[in-house]
Amino acid sequence: MKFVSTLSAIFFLIFFPVDQSYSEDKFDQAIDRADQVLNEINRDLQKVDPGKQLAVAKTSLTTLSTAAEVFAQDHSGRYPLNANDLTDATPPYLTTMNCDKTVYGFTYSCYFEEKGYKFVATPAGANQNSLPIFLITTGGVLSSSHDDAPMGEPDPSLPVTSSHPPQDQYVIKNLRELSAASEMYATNNGKYPSSWKDLAYAKPPYIDQIFCGQRISGYAYECQFSPEKYIFTAIPVEAGGEIGTTTYTITVGGVLTP
Repeated sequence: MKFVSTLSAIFFLIFFPVDQSYSEDKFDQAIDRADQVLNEINRDLQKVDPGKQLAVAKTSLTTLSTAAEVFAQDHSGRYPLNANDLTDATPPYLTTMNCDKTVYGFTYSCYFEEKGYKFVATPAGANQNSLPIFLITTGGVLSSSHDDAPMGEPDPSLPVTSSHPPQDQYVIKNLRELSAASEMYATNNGKYPSSWKDLAYAKPPYIDQIFCGQRISGYAYECQFSPEKYIFTAIPVEAGGEIGTTTYTITVGGVLTP
């Protein structure tokens, strides 16, 4: 008689009622069928687009980095000391935390300290020997183990710490919050939000304050959404007794200009 794994036994019970009697041959046939179903499921689970896995890993790291950078802006340059600093804040900097979890083929390791952070995405499962390890460090510096340059070289497509005027830090913080929320939404849903309502009305919400279409502290916020991308723009206007100084735009991956 064949060895019966726990999962095979479960599928055996699904396909063959326990109130029937079986000869040893029929029992073995039943187990063979259960094993066949399990193998088919495993093959389907492994049919994951590596390109999408890479995109999700990079987006997840970018979202973690953006949240940590926004936290530092709010706390006089001090970075979060642990994941709870980002998720338990009011409002939270992140509503979904990947640290110490395996998500879509990558395991995330997070290292926090007052002066900076390091977030690592390591491939797991069937593709662990073919996909790169990704690292993002303080300032949004992204690198991978497959890069020609050493890990730690900056990726120009990611947000980095800059010397924006102090009075503009608030609007930059708001844009980065919108970007981080949209990146996390894309990680969870496979596409970017179609409107600010997707972010604000989700359970739990990805963002607690609505900026789109609002005039706040010298800036008017314009938001463009599509499944493939987003563009958030803050335009100087007279609002709240203040007038902004510069038009800022943030797009996919947290790319802020100027």
